[in-house]
Amino acid sequence: MQNTLTSEFGAVRAEPSRTVLSRVASLLDVFEGADGGLSVTELGRLTQLPKSTAFRLAEQMVDLGWLERDPAGYRVGVRMLELGGLARRRTRLRNRAMPYLSELAAATGLAVNFAVLDGDEVVIVEQIPMRGCDLPLTGRCRFPAATTSLGKVLLAFGGNDQLDGVQRAPELAAVRRRQIAFDADGTYAGISCIGAPVRNSGRAIAAVSVSAPSAALRPNSVAPVLANTVDSIWSALFDRNRLTVSA
Repeated sequence: MQNTLTSEFGAVRAEPSRTVLSRVASLLDVFEGADGGLSVTELGRLTQLPKSTAFRLAEQMVDLGWLERDPAGYRVGVRMLELGGLARRRTRLRNRAMPYLSELAAATGLAVNFAVLDGDEVVIVEQIPMRGCDLPLTGRCRFPAATTSLGKVLLAFGGNDQLDGVQRAPELAAVRRRQIAFDADGTYAGISCIGAPVRNSGRAIAAVSVSAPSAALRPNSVAPVLANTVDSIWSALFDRNRLTVSA
């Protein structure tokens, strides 16, 4: 059974296996509610880690930007704050997009995917499965960006720095002209996708695609509905005149 430690900084989970990840997680947990820096001695006491282990892990986390060191001890670093902000932005993005993704799924009867770019991979934020058809991509979170319609539109509208690192630059240039990407039998045999970027005149902040068995996908009828969906998501997120995030 998993034990829980209690301190003035709140509950700290003590993982029975004490893997490296569980130790790192326990170190991060103790900073929730902490007003100032924590010394190595406090980190060891609150996490039930040997002082030498707490010091070694804390120093490695400093190198990663997860923690910062000051005269009072250790505190949460800028990188963790950035990651927290990124998680909140992605959650807001998904919540604002969800009604339009559901409408797209209902209107087309096809699977709908919503994704963002992470380096050279596309990360699926939300999936709505196709009714009566269990597509193989359901449940997968990451794909090489250059091999999917989602990834192609995100790379195509991600800036020249990302285009330069992709071997399929001519294909992406065509995607930029069409404002849409097609993928037939690319990731899975017999499965086709159409993707479009969520953007206005600048970089894409996300992408939406519909997927289906190749025989069931009608690009000419799906493309206008998909384009309307990405425009609606952008409008829900941004004021088109001032280009500021809506409250």
